[in-house]
This record gives sequence, structure tokens and C-alpha cells, in this order.
Amino acid sequence: MVCLFAVTAEPVREDLRVRYHYDSAGNVDGYQATGQLIGRITNTETGASVVRNLSGPGTVTFNPDGSYDAVVDGDFLIFLLAQDNPSSELLLFAGRTVLHGTASGAKTLVSYAGQVENLCDTLA
Repeated sequence: MVCLFAVTAEPVREDLRVRYHYDSAGNVDGYQATGQLIGRITNTETGASVVRNLSGPGTVTFNPDGSYDAVVDGDFLIFLLAQDNPSSELLLFAGRTVLHGTASGAKTLVSYAGQVENLCDTLA
């Protein structure tokens, strides 16, 4: 669980463009995403929902050890699970966000500059 209640997110408008980066052997080692993404985030227990701009743009770099690093300048929604740092939060960042993901799937918020909205609080 991310919040103390079940939550879903679905696109209301999605017009994303993705450009992949390849290493010298032709393997994908990262990508850039840009474009508009508007999402509806819903507390499925009460039906309360909000619509938010989730548009990046962002760059993801895959590391040789299976981890990744993401840098987003703009709006970025992150579902943080129990194994993540911080844990069990649904955060919408507006500004510059840096995130690290391990090969096992755990995420760590490295840094952010700008505003943050805790959607668990908003939808409670």
C-alpha cells in the first residue's frame, strides 16, 4: 500500500514522446520522455479524485548493475512503496526531481527542488 487506502492513477490525456538512447553494442541504456501527461488519481475507497499535470520532461539512465537514475524537470508522480525511501507515500513533485532505483526495484528519492504535494493527504 502506498497510502492508508487503495489508490489508482489513470491517464486523462497522454501525448508522450519517448526517445531511446543506445550504447555502442546497440542495447538501450536510457531514454528521454517529453510531452503532456494528465492523470486522475483516485481514492478507490471513497471515490475522491483529483486531476493533475504529470508532464516531465525526464531522462532515465540504466546502469550496468541493473539500477537506474531518473532526472525529471517538471511534474512527476512517484508511488513510493514500503521498501522505498521515503516509504509508503504518493508524492507529486513540481520542479527538479532526482530518483534512484535499484535492480531489485526499491526507489530512493535523491533530491528535489520545488514544490511537493502528498496525494495521500489530499485524497484522505
